[in-house]
Amino acid sequence: PLMRHSLRLRYGHHPEEMSDLVAKTREAVIVDISSRDNFWGTFNENGVLPGQNVLGRHWMGLRQEVADHDPTAPFKVLRHQRLA
Repeated sequence: PLMRHSLRLRYGHHPEEMSDLVAKTREAVIVDISSRDNFWGTFNENGVLPGQNVLGRHWMGLRQEVADHDPTAPFKVLRHQRLA
């Protein structure tokens, strides 16, 4: 939840720039290539991308949220709720 919230904050603070970047990806799979982290990203191992790519999946979720959002309404970023 915290990373998802962080991405929403980033989008909320830079909506024009982020809208352009998110729109350029269209329906493409977003993959975070990382040489040191196979949870948030993945790495190229002979053409196979092992890893969970959690960051890439969060970006794709935000992209869908932006696509579903009414552009005439403000994009609200709610305060993050801590987990107990």
